[in-house]
Amino acid sequence: MKKTTVETPSGPYSFYRESDADLATIEGRIEWFCAKFEVTPPPLVYDKDELDQILLTEELMTWAFIEGVSFDWLLCGKVAGVVHAYREKYREPRFGGDLAASGIVST
Repeated sequence: MKKTTVETPSGPYSFYRESDADLATIEGRIEWFCAKFEVTPPPLVYDKDELDQILLTEELMTWAFIEGVSFDWLLCGKVAGVVHAYREKYREPRFGGDLAASGIVST
């Protein structure tokens, strides 16, 4: 996977473009995640009867837990669960999401 580097006022910034990865497959998502966060990929075990199917092993689940990988994203490629968890953790509870009542946004 190719690393992209851009120059910024505070110095160079390098990253791996999501568009350069095959995020349609578990293998592609693991490859992108490992490149982005510089971690070692987990060993993958494939089903003997369906050679393109990865088995959900304890080792894979432990790796995802330790590295903080969303199972929704890893296994299905869906980001809705990740977005929901982020929103629940970081939205401003004092105003129930009502920015007008918070004074942050005027009506």
